[in-house]
Amino acid sequence: MCNVFCLSVCLQMIPLDSFMAHSADGKLVPVVPGGHNISLTFSNKSDYVERTLDYRLHEMDRQVAAVREGMSSIIPVPLLSLLTARQLEQLVCGLPEVSVEMLKKVVRYRDITDSHQLIGWLWQSLEEFANEERVLFLRFVSGRSRLPSNPADITQKFQIIKVDRPPIVSEPIRL
Repeated sequence: MCNVFCLSVCLQMIPLDSFMAHSADGKLVPVVPGGHNISLTFSNKSDYVERTLDYRLHEMDRQVAAVREGMSSIIPVPLLSLLTARQLEQLVCGLPEVSVEMLKKVVRYRDITDSHQLIGWLWQSLEEFANEERVLFLRFVSGRSRLPSNPADITQKFQIIKVDRPPIVSEPIRL
């Protein structure tokens, strides 16, 4: 049933007259060697659909193998099957939610203490921020948009330094 359905749907979508197909990046490519010279006819349409499906199913095999090889250097392949996609994403990319409690664990104070009123205001402001705003803050202070699941994985903490001078505002130079 599925093969008949797939065949009928694919045939309705074939605007070509040779054994060519659009790849994932939109380029027109032969689905078999010399495919641009093989005419697409009613008698070979099933072969065309089969070859095209095979091409599309396997066109990313090299890239997937490279990603798999890279991942296997970090996580043993048998363990990957134990993780959900979300768990794997969090291991690789970190947590999408930037919590103030986590930020407090990855900060270092210089010439100021965590009990200082200014620090209290900072944490209070960050608590009031939406997650998107905390992500922007994190990117500003660290260059990253996510925190690792485990704070111990952070090799470089961001610093809050007390500066004994009033804030400075400069006006752009107009020529």
